Amino acid sequence: MPRKKQVKKDEAVTLKNVFSMYDGKTERDLYEYLDESLPLTLEVGCGHGDYSLRLALLYPEMNFVGIDVKPSRIYLGAKTALENKMKNIAFLVGRAENLIEFFKSKKVEAIWVPFPDPHVRRKSEFRRLISPALLTVYKSILAPGGVVNFKTDDYGLFEYAKVVLAKEKVIIHKLSEDVYNSEHDQHLHEIQTTYEKRFIEEGRTIRFVSFSFNS
Repeated sequence: MPRKKQVKKDEAVTLKNVFSMYDGKTERDLYEYLDESLPLTLEVGCGHGDYSLRLALLYPEMNFVGIDVKPSRIYLGAKTALENKMKNIAFLVGRAENLIEFFKSKKVEAIWVPFPDPHVRRKSEFRRLISPALLTVYKSILAPGGVVNFKTDDYGLFEYAKVVLAKEKVIIHKLSEDVYNSEHDQHLHEIQTTYEKRFIEEGRTIRFVSFSFNS
């Protein structure tokens, strides 16, 4: 591992707004940092935390937590949040499939999955963040009426998601085959990850679906 990346990995887990499942951190530890009375939104596969950071600025009355498997990815977002004294955002190191073991209080009111790796090979289906297995996890941690928001530039992954969601018989709130040529919530247009900006410059179509689960 390049030295710079290793330094970020080592330092990330020492930051007070970063909590690692691998170190035995729990939901209780998280809420010793965040205001437990505020509603919580989770960003899965957050990378640098672009979405969570922007949402936290727009909605100071809500908590935001970004999760990623690699602390070196989280490092920049966590440092930015601390430097800007943002008290309503934290980061979690761990795998999405283990969220069910971490969040036990049903406080997660919304989940964002922006631009995940499509994992195109069939044998990697279980790693797709919109797979049936992960939907089971999301359903388990969401508060009643909680919403999942999925955004991607990958046509194949979006088609896969539509098939999965149809089989799960979820409630679709919004679906767009082309976000920037349709009218949607303001933050769908205003908040762009680093990858999204690149995709738009390359002329790729951005797709979006928002859904909740039947009780």
